[in-house]
Amino acid sequence: MTRRDGWVSYKLTKKYESLNAAERPIVTTYLQQGEYDVLASLSGRRILKQRHSLPYGDDHWSIDCFEGCLAGLVIAELEISDAALLKSINVPHWALCEITHQQRWQGGALAQLEQIPED
Repeated sequence: MTRRDGWVSYKLTKKYESLNAAERPIVTTYLQQGEYDVLASLSGRRILKQRHSLPYGDDHWSIDCFEGCLAGLVIAELEISDAALLKSINVPHWALCEITHQQRWQGGALAQLEQIPED
């Protein structure tokens, strides 16, 4: 993560598979620069994106603006630890569709693509 003021932080996040895509466990660990450098040297598919925070109603949505071969793709995400509260969230009027339960829009699937899916 790089902020506009130059501050840099390295993190590794894993979202685990779950029977319910809306309730996927997530773990994040923060890395030292050397740890990041080792991981960055490994082969693999990368997703490049800029994440923005958007206050909307009582929530702060994460807005991911993808770069590279996925440039133009924008995904809004809201992480809530309470499953009952999550069910009460309405898709914002500015969102085109709800993709939580569509595996092809998850990070691992997106990393395999060379362009934005047409549908």
